[in-house]
Amino acid sequence: MKKINLGLIGLGVVGSGVYSILKENKKHILLRRGIELNVKKIAVKDITKKRSIDVDKSIITSNIDDIINDTEINIVIELVGGIDFSFDLIKKSLEKNKHVITANKALLAIKGKELFGLANKNQLEIGFEASVGGGIPIIRTIKDALVGDKIKSIYGIINGTSNYILTKMVNENQDFNYALKRAQELGFAEADPTLDINGGDAAHKIAILASFAFNSIIPYDSIYCEGIDKIELNDIYYAKELGYTIKLLGIADEIMENQICVRVHPTLIPIDSPLANIKNEFNAILIDSHFLGNSMYSGKGAGMFPTANAVVSDIVEIAENIAYNIEFNEYKNIHYSKKELVPLSSKCYQYYLRFNTLDKPGILAKIAGIFGDNKISIARVIQKGKHKDSFVHLILETHDAYENDVQKAINIIDKLAIVDPPSTILRIMHPGNSN
Repeated sequence: MKKINLGLIGLGVVGSGVYSILKENKKHILLRRGIELNVKKIAVKDITKKRSIDVDKSIITSNIDDIINDTEINIVIELVGGIDFSFDLIKKSLEKNKHVITANKALLAIKGKELFGLANKNQLEIGFEASVGGGIPIIRTIKDALVGDKIKSIYGIINGTSNYILTKMVNENQDFNYALKRAQELGFAEADPTLDINGGDAAHKIAILASFAFNSIIPYDSIYCEGIDKIELNDIYYAKELGYTIKLLGIADEIMENQICVRVHPTLIPIDSPLANIKNEFNAILIDSHFLGNSMYSGKGAGMFPTANAVVSDIVEIAENIAYNIEFNEYKNIHYSKKELVPLSSKCYQYYLRFNTLDKPGILAKIAGIFGDNKISIARVIQKGKHKDSFVHLILETHDAYENDVQKAINIIDKLAIVDPPSTILRIMHPGNSN
């Protein structure tokens, strides 16, 4: 039996879940790996705070240095969130020769390169399974299960709040604001849901997945990011009539050998796509790789125990390496090669476009002419009842067109007197479909 000492920093929702799993499943882990995992110290901001779980008060401290400077602690588990504070404590832990585990997606998306570089230099592991997809073992899948394959593309429903809201809009005709309020009441959305609904949280996560899958530097601020806050019930209805549903996707794909494109935006996907039936707070990641083809991984994307379970899986893996003197392999950490990041403006999509136009003859011909001038071909047209006053909804689905051309056309159309701007632009994709 090998004993590995742990230092836990943060005893909030996820931290409490980690402690509970380690306590309840201690014998189970010992039986399956021959390792005794011992939480030696827990650092919290307020040691007097009443906890939802029973913890030995003798191991609780308000000073993180009690963990970082403890030479008997092998692994530090950072579960406090934020950027600067977490960066400093992880950096100090690595400098003190301690392996680190974190669920902090924002930190890794923004400062991951520096931290992984330091980890490799000191021959230490950083476990980050819980940073993307909650309880879905997606990092381990890319790192281990697909190690012999080459990933071509990733499509991820990786924000449970936005997926819950869109599910309620699709299935229960709830408008955006009502669905958001309900998500907050159920604990699926934060009091300040900005990062969830504007796509920022999904952008953090797709940055991590893309960095790992394509061994490339993915600056967070280089990712095109568009949220769901402008999606209207009308768009839900019209998408359904066209055979689609709307999901917020984090997307990363390889354009050529050294070119990748990473973005986050609401996307129309066919109702028979594998991702279309991922509902409520669940997450799913669809990976297309050269040899395996399409494979999808789904599960609860957030919450105490799904995220805690992912943290514990990292703890066990790193503890096993320590206990059995498994030689450090720097190649298992993220490596960064130089690849060109292709902007969204150069991508080619089908498009869903909704215009608010006057109900007069010749308007479609006028818009079609502008499209033709910008090399855009129309696939389908729908016109729906009154928008306001004498305006109606004109919905167009295009054939493949370049983003740049579509944006140019929309800028021209929205300046016409026959149009009440802004017009709605949503991209159409077919993830996981043979066509």
